[in-house]
Amino acid sequence: DLHGGQVANRARLLMSIVDACIGVWGADRVGIHMSPLDWQYGIQDSDPIELFKQLAQMLNEQGVAFLLVKQASDNEHVVAQIRDCFDGTLILQQDDQQYDNACQTPLPDGADAIAVGPSFIIESRGS
Repeated sequence: DLHGGQVANRARLLMSIVDACIGVWGADRVGIHMSPLDWQYGIQDSDPIELFKQLAQMLNEQGVAFLLVKQASDNEHVVAQIRDCFDGTLILQQDDQQYDNACQTPLPDGADAIAVGPSFIIESRGS
């Protein structure tokens, strides 16, 4: 169908949503959260690195404000390849990143910021 096979087809739904959001708010106020190699709910791709690289390039061409990329310990190489394809702000969400550590450690190569929201919320609740 129109949403399977080649990366361009598999990206069609996301890009349609991005286009609609840009039409309402402008590209400088639209961001995307990506989770390469995060296989939740049994969903996975046959070639995730190529998929996410091409998505990053397509989103770069659209001029979206930022990508938030969930970075697990085993996908640093994917994040580096996404950075090569995307010129905008790249925010990393690291699985084990704690708020206090994030404030005191240098940014990983290619990152413009670190997302600490989930760990900050958990820590602030005292859990």
